[in-house]
Amino acid sequence: MNLDLKGKVAIVTGGGSGIGRGIAMALAEEDVNMIIADVNVQRASTVAKEIEKRYGKGKALAVKTDVSNRESVDFMVRQAVKKFGTVHILVNNAGVTIPNFIEDVTEEDIEKTIDVNLKGAIHCIMAVQPYMKRQRWGRIVNMSSMSGVKGSAGLSVYSMSKFAVRGFTQAVGVELGRFGITVNAIAPSDIYETGSWDEKPILYEISMKKEGVSSPEELRRKRIEKIPVGRSCTIEDIASLVVFLVSERAGFINAQTIQVNGGLLPS
Repeated sequence: MNLDLKGKVAIVTGGGSGIGRGIAMALAEEDVNMIIADVNVQRASTVAKEIEKRYGKGKALAVKTDVSNRESVDFMVRQAVKKFGTVHILVNNAGVTIPNFIEDVTEEDIEKTIDVNLKGAIHCIMAVQPYMKRQRWGRIVNMSSMSGVKGSAGLSVYSMSKFAVRGFTQAVGVELGRFGITVNAIAPSDIYETGSWDEKPILYEISMKKEGVSSPEELRRKRIEKIPVGRSCTIEDIASLVVFLVSERAGFINAQTIQVNGGLLPS
């Protein structure tokens, strides 16, 4: 299937690792020029170098970006336009997960979650939309979560932010559709290969308490047993969907949240 993405320019926030890296590599494979935006510029640079090694010099640019800061986002977009001339695709992947039961939630938890997960998406869309409107073509994909479809105990603030991303996606998709710009969201179920679970032991602790199990291995097994297709979600599952959603073939899909959960929660 020809997705007609050759020569397009994409920004992937949080592109230095995990899901973001997977999305960036999948887009680069389709001959898309890549901006790897990440607060950790060393990770972003590693991904950009990997893309250039595989797909050609000048195909990727790493930019240190704090999506919670509008000036940082504006700078990142200016760098993208300076190098590649415009922006066609935005993937709002940058996000934070701060697990806590409600009695332990702090003001810092609330502010950081909203600043990165919600304001980050708002800042990035505000910054790229003039270029997309001018060319009357754009593709925006926001990263929600199954915790933004069904609230998760121990992740109340995170769930709130991801529900908000879905509402924001609907509203902006309706607003920008007339300019040839589509805006959609993806809601993945648990992805264990990203390393984020291992980096946050409290996420395992809270999840094990909810599921009534005593080890991470037992937790994964119990959760996977509930999934009709018999496995957990992968980075490749999400990256493949992003590639399709940003292509010409998906031009009539707009203002939607697509669940990727193997049938765990049918929509």
